[in-house]
Amino acid sequence: MISDIQESVKYTYGYRRIRIALNTRFGIKMNHKAILRIMNKYSINARIRRNKRYKRTLERIHTYENKLKREFYADEPDLKWVTDITQVQGKDGIVYLSAIKDLFKGSIIGYAINKHSRTSMVLETVQMAIKNKVRISDRKIILHSDRGTQYTSVKYNKLLSESNIDASMSKPGTPIDNAPIESFFSTLKVEWLSHASKMTVSEISNEIVSFINFYNFERIRLDGEKPPMHQR
Repeated sequence: MISDIQESVKYTYGYRRIRIALNTRFGIKMNHKAILRIMNKYSINARIRRNKRYKRTLERIHTYENKLKREFYADEPDLKWVTDITQVQGKDGIVYLSAIKDLFKGSIIGYAINKHSRTSMVLETVQMAIKNKVRISDRKIILHSDRGTQYTSVKYNKLLSESNIDASMSKPGTPIDNAPIESFFSTLKVEWLSHASKMTVSEISNEIVSFINFYNFERIRLDGEKPPMHQR
């Protein structure tokens, strides 16, 4: 059963999530030490590896103060969003992912995948997030990013202004200011794309979409709460 669970989640679960899955799927309650012994004996542990952080140069056009100020809690949807771009190296090229995470329960409400990290990809991400809004209010949404050229561009800031979204930006060299989206990217790469270098760009793109759906709707949370999209 543990092997079946691991296969269904691409060997991304540690013993704690396996323990929860055994209980919720099969009604089996098992001591974590016993689970660890089985996982070690049959080599069905989580298969993860660390990834290098992606860095890019900055070109300032429109910059804003940090309005989020590392206050990553939101008590309702569509109050605080965070966004960034990451890259994944495949065997035949690079895939860029732009994503927006709602700090209320952590759902990914907008994303775009491309072979180039252009401003158009970021605009597509914001437009998708706007379509997925569930809160009707005149109160502005804070959308936090770094100061990458896509976020300081005229087109990006025009879209935010027209959409009642308040831009917030980290100072250069402070990735902790955008920790929630960085954490999501890390989880994606460690749990789902650990063998990306052996995959094609097309395969990576498909796996990213698959992971976002899994993350939003199925992935077991260690805090006991439902997956994020079930709480919006």
